[in-house]
Amino acid sequence: VAFTENGTRHIGEAAKDQKEVAEWIDKAAQPDVTSEANIQSLNTTLTPRTYIVNNTLSAADVAIYGALHPYFSKLQPPQYYAIPSLTRFFDHIQSLPSVRSSGTAFSTVVIDIENAPALERKAEPPKKEKKSTTATVPENASAPALASDASTAPTQKAQKTEKKEKKKKEGSAEQSGKKAANAPAVDDGEPVP
Repeated sequence: VAFTENGTRHIGEAAKDQKEVAEWIDKAAQPDVTSEANIQSLNTTLTPRTYIVNNTLSAADVAIYGALHPYFSKLQPPQYYAIPSLTRFFDHIQSLPSVRSSGTAFSTVVIDIENAPALERKAEPPKKEKKSTTATVPENASAPALASDASTAPTQKAQKTEKKEKKKKEGSAEQSGKKAANAPAVDDGEPVP
């Protein structure tokens, strides 16, 4: 907590944020914070985020940074390239002036971002709405009732198509009459106030 701006505590403004910051600080204190499973989980958590809690630096970010510093100081480039979101987070936190200026700051871990491999980002395919093509049949319907429904279906379709054609004919007749009425006015010069 002392690593944050001017020794002030960044524990979140809302009660929900304060609770989440406290949980992350507890996680940072666990001895297995740098286990492979926790590292991958943290990398996934940080993929869409800049900070762990909310959109500002908090004590949780500093605690996780402190817990990860010994781990990151031992990594080689291929190892930290494998966890790009966590590497980005770690480098961002270590380069913040408020973290760097504190008297007990860790040494800077040099991360070679210039030679990092390009990340493949796959766009999510557009979601298509599926329309049901099969008619739902009530479970208690009898076979004769189904047969009568099937025989009326073609006549219903024919009636619908007739209505559509009739509307098209009426619509085109009305539009031809409206076109003359909706013709743009002739420009007579400047508008009169």
